[in-house]
Amino acid sequence: MIINISPSTEILVFTGPESSGKTTCAERFSTIYQLPLVEEYARVYLTTHGSAYTFQDIQKIAQKQKELEIQTHQENPLIICDTDIVTLEIWALEKFDRSLEMSDILKSKKHYFLCYPDIPWEPDPLRENPEDRLRLFDRYQAYLKASEASFTVLKGDNKKELQLLI
Repeated sequence: MIINISPSTEILVFTGPESSGKTTCAERFSTIYQLPLVEEYARVYLTTHGSAYTFQDIQKIAQKQKELEIQTHQENPLIICDTDIVTLEIWALEKFDRSLEMSDILKSKKHYFLCYPDIPWEPDPLRENPEDRLRLFDRYQAYLKASEASFTVLKGDNKKELQLLI
């Protein structure tokens, strides 16, 4: 699969449910295209503060994730993100039935790669949804559509064979 990235795109985001290949894809494309990678801050935060969390913790994670994205983008014209505010918004809605109510000022400059959960679940102490990934995928897709975001669904071999025309 070849994706022609719009000249207005400045941020490539890998998103989707847990254990769907987001980090693997983001790291691979960062290496292949020699683009800076904004890593998932939630993993750092929860590893440091423990896996029990509140809505306020998700707000702190979202703010820091956004700051890292903005800082990296200021230094580079094109970046890759291993998740962004979309993941955190869905997480907050799922766990607390509350929106973060944080606008994404860079949304128009983003292209999302929504990873379908067609790879085996990999246990991880920070993961919570081994049996619910398809429902969550549908929620991500509905959210991206409702937000009128530019996105491509990555399934199966597309995750491995995806090529970007930048």
